[in-house]
Amino acid sequence: MSLEDLQRHYDTFYSPNNATLVVVGDIKPDSLLPTIKRLFEPIPRGPSPKQTLAPEPEQRGERRFLLKREAQVPFVMMGFRVPNYSSEDSYALDILESVLSHGKSSRLYQSLVYEQKNSLSVGAEYSLIQTDPGLFYFYSLVNPTAKVEAVEEALHREIHRLQNEPPSEQELQRAKNQVEASRVFEQDSNFRHAMLLGQLESVGAGWRRLDQYIERIRAITTKDIQRVAKQYLTQDNQTIGILIPLPPKPPESSPATAQEGKP
Repeated sequence: MSLEDLQRHYDTFYSPNNATLVVVGDIKPDSLLPTIKRLFEPIPRGPSPKQTLAPEPEQRGERRFLLKREAQVPFVMMGFRVPNYSSEDSYALDILESVLSHGKSSRLYQSLVYEQKNSLSVGAEYSLIQTDPGLFYFYSLVNPTAKVEAVEEALHREIHRLQNEPPSEQELQRAKNQVEASRVFEQDSNFRHAMLLGQLESVGAGWRRLDQYIERIRAITTKDIQRVAKQYLTQDNQTIGILIPLPPKPPESSPATAQEGKP
């Protein structure tokens, strides 16, 4: 990357017509808006950036790779292609993440860490606030005494369990409470509130979606969770990456050290 590359990127994207300005807090609009106008209006309009990425084609088969590098323990990650905020399924996927991995009472932690003891940590991850469709992740930091294959099988068993029988109403309500509490409490901070509004505007969802989030989360049913698990968490839709740890390389000895070691 050259200085010219950075300058071109900045000139293309960092302009007022491609920016979102968010102000939260105890503000006085009558005095604030003129100040914003004075500070930002003189900045010239830039080019309108064009989307150059074509939609990614449908995945039609499992993808798998191994990565070997210096590490202490193996790591397993599984990604399933899923939609973003533009799909109603995104809310069920958000709750599914909570059922699987929020807290030590979650399904993945109870099964792989407490019961099977094949993982040091385990979880799932999904973000619906993003411009493009993304991935629903599963990950496990493998216990050194366990086999990577056993961990992968254990993750798949938890997926099949959800596909064959929906979570209980108690599990669903606990997950909803966790998700709702997290979203409400994070808005206690003016900074985080501004970040959420800015993210929603920047990705194209619109800031009003923030007020609709809790209502849509509350409407999710156990059947919705089972349906999205069946639809998206499939073998043909997954990519699996496995980290195989290598021992650290011994430090290279300098010529002077080698000479000192001679008799």
